[in-house]
Amino acid sequence: MNAQVVLKRIVEMAGGAAERGYVLAIAGEGLEELPATLDTVAGRYAVVRPSSEIALRHTLWKSGGAPVLALLSPALAKKLPADLVRRARGRKIHAVEPAELLSLALGVQVIGTDDPDLQRLAIDHVDRIRDLIGQRTLPTVVDRELLDELLVDVILVGKLRHERPGALLAGWLLEPPAWTPPVRDLVARQLERLGGIEGKILAWAVADSARLEPCLVHGALLALDEPELPQSTWGKLWGVFRELGLLPETFRLGAATLAREALDALGDRAAEYLKRAESVARRTLQPAVLARSRDLPLGLDNLCESVAQRAAAGEAVAHAEIEAMARHRFAGARGGEIAVLEEMVRLSRWLAQPERDHGRDVVAHVRQYQQQGAFADWTAARLRVALAGSLSHQKQAEAVLARYRARRDRENEAFAAALRDDYVKALHADGLVPLHRIWTKPPLRREGGEGVVERLYLVVLDGCSYPVFLRLLAELAGEVAPIGLRFDPQRKQLAIVPALAPLPTITSHARSAIFLGEIPKDPWIAETVWRDTREAATDPARFKQNAALGARSRRLFLKGDLADHGQALLGALRDGAMGVVAAVFNAVDDQIGGANTGAAVTVRAREITALVPSLRAALEAGRRVVVTADHGHSPYWGKQLRVGDGSSPRHRLLGAGDPVPAGFIEIDDGGLGGEPGRKAFAWRMGAYLGVPQVGFHGGCSLEEMVVPLCELVAGGVAADEPAWWYGGAQATEASVAPGPATPASAPTPPPAPAPAAKPAPAPAPSVPVQGHLFSPEREVMHASLIERLGLPAALRAELERSEQAALAVVFESKSARLSDIAARLARPLNRVPGLMSRLMGKLHAGGFPCLRRQLLPDGEEQYVYVPQGTERA
Repeated sequence: MNAQVVLKRIVEMAGGAAERGYVLAIAGEGLEELPATLDTVAGRYAVVRPSSEIALRHTLWKSGGAPVLALLSPALAKKLPADLVRRARGRKIHAVEPAELLSLALGVQVIGTDDPDLQRLAIDHVDRIRDLIGQRTLPTVVDRELLDELLVDVILVGKLRHERPGALLAGWLLEPPAWTPPVRDLVARQLERLGGIEGKILAWAVADSARLEPCLVHGALLALDEPELPQSTWGKLWGVFRELGLLPETFRLGAATLAREALDALGDRAAEYLKRAESVARRTLQPAVLARSRDLPLGLDNLCESVAQRAAAGEAVAHAEIEAMARHRFAGARGGEIAVLEEMVRLSRWLAQPERDHGRDVVAHVRQYQQQGAFADWTAARLRVALAGSLSHQKQAEAVLARYRARRDRENEAFAAALRDDYVKALHADGLVPLHRIWTKPPLRREGGEGVVERLYLVVLDGCSYPVFLRLLAELAGEVAPIGLRFDPQRKQLAIVPALAPLPTITSHARSAIFLGEIPKDPWIAETVWRDTREAATDPARFKQNAALGARSRRLFLKGDLADHGQALLGALRDGAMGVVAAVFNAVDDQIGGANTGAAVTVRAREITALVPSLRAALEAGRRVVVTADHGHSPYWGKQLRVGDGSSPRHRLLGAGDPVPAGFIEIDDGGLGGEPGRKAFAWRMGAYLGVPQVGFHGGCSLEEMVVPLCELVAGGVAADEPAWWYGGAQATEASVAPGPATPASAPTPPPAPAPAAKPAPAPAPSVPVQGHLFSPEREVMHASLIERLGLPAALRAELERSEQAALAVVFESKSARLSDIAARLARPLNRVPGLMSRLMGKLHAGGFPCLRRQLLPDGEEQYVYVPQGTERA
């Protein structure tokens, strides 16, 4: 506070400035620091603070009648002799009242402040109050209510006005306030006025800091969806409703709202308070009541246990139940457990899909695996990773995994039987591309002509199974500048080619088939013998002999050639004179070949040396980028699947009388490489010979033989997840990948044993078919937005109404999360990722890639509009 203003007011109260005489005043609030003099129109006053009567008389004698302003302590003023008071100007000792002092400091009249504690608080914070008044329309007067508001805004930095009572409670629990009684009373008054019922309850709590925690702990219990709760559950809150003049029901609703707001604000820190609340509830409530809670840990535990038991029993559990868990108050403390359950129920939905008998149709087996089985393998791998980080639901998860493996074994056995009938015919079936023929088939073949495309980059992922490829593809497509699959406009689907590795699925045989362009006739060499030196000598030599490449310039990069972090590879990709560049990335095969069976294969695209930079460099150089693998692998499941000794874990040469190992099948390879004689290949998932490894290959299972073969483009998309990935619990034929009808001659296998019988649910009422996504006016608006993008007419005709609406939503907002798009389109969230993948594929195929997919830190996808030209107004 400016002491000059107060001193001038004292002089005015004494009759105004004068050339002679002295003024007596009490040194009250705002006069702690005094200037030595005070300049007035009549002259300069000497400002003094005498400590005694003698000191005052001495000062007046020395002044010789010059103006003096003496400020006295209240004690000195009371015992000052009458003669000194009578000779003073105004003949009295003057004093500025706190209200007047505030008026002087604020420049606005202050009225109705007879509370000394409030006055003292206001004077202590007067400078900040003045600044706050300067930020709003200047009031004509400041009354008690306005002064309260200004003070609480200054002391609490505006929190009381801008934050909900629950958020205030959370903050005060984490940092208990150290308020003086006047501040505490001030905050309580304002809480009652600004916070409604919740504020009134919080005002009661702030009166004593010991009430804050019970307000949250017992408030969380009052939020239980139960009509009546015993008095012991209310704890310290019992009877407070009478003290506050509220009905019990009104108080309970307010206390529950306050507690839930506080829990929201606490986030992960809410767990400790929820545990205390549950501890009280266990002593005062029935377990069934706790199990229904949306806030207490036991409610989530009950939901988790129910989901786990149902999935283990063979029931398909909808993804909506996982979303309900994620919304639970205690979900943050059960993240690992929910991750396990999410993959369990996802696998349960795949298991609920009807099994289809493809007979001897190898192409149908391969397509079924690409569209369904590989995603199931990916889910199982994710479940095993989640189980490694959680101790919950291990038994139930193992039951789901056992059913998964049994079904996948049935698929592998049926596929192996189709190969056994005629391996050579199956490998070269119409609709399939064997690895040694990739140079003469799309996507490596030049469009509209024969031979390999002029400028090509072939990426070979050594040992990369189809599920691992799906995960790598999802990572690449989620980048800020995505790389993904090309959409095939003619087939109206993503351009993924069904491709098969030759038997045995080992590096020395399958990779040689890629680079030679023919299946090699050399003896099969075990992986333990086929090392870097062998491949460095053999693969480049066979690449040079590849007749399909003709005279085109070519260069192959193996593991040793990437020791410079891929600099030479990047140079070759940018070299316009280099026709075909091929590179082998060994990251996956190096992992699966190790003995660390306690860890899952967790290779990420950005962790593979030079992979992502080389993809970007090739696309920038205008090269066609094609990705494949020499073979896949079957994961390690346990030593119980070891079936004997051997240096090659998944294939074996048999003598004349040798039995076929368990989980193996004898297949005549038709002379396509290797030594003549009987040969057996593993079809059972995880069965192996010899020593354990993270993964095995060499056999005839789908996960070893079906390899990725696709073109990657800038702005491409990930593979479409099947309907059960995010879907509900109902299995339909429409959700199963299409395939040819079962031949009449093929016997129908007996149905799989059903899980434990359960009462049949009542038939669901018919649901009306959804009509328009938007009102007609809304559709007109979206149509007008689409026109502004300048989409080609042919492309616009390809887009369905829902795809146009989704594109309009992103264009209108410039960026939109999946949840935003789902809300605007009135669609379930789990159906939007597929919609957006199809939309991005069509946009890219139509030459108008105006959307970019991003992965946000919280894991949700976001789509950003990228202008492709001048937008029309």
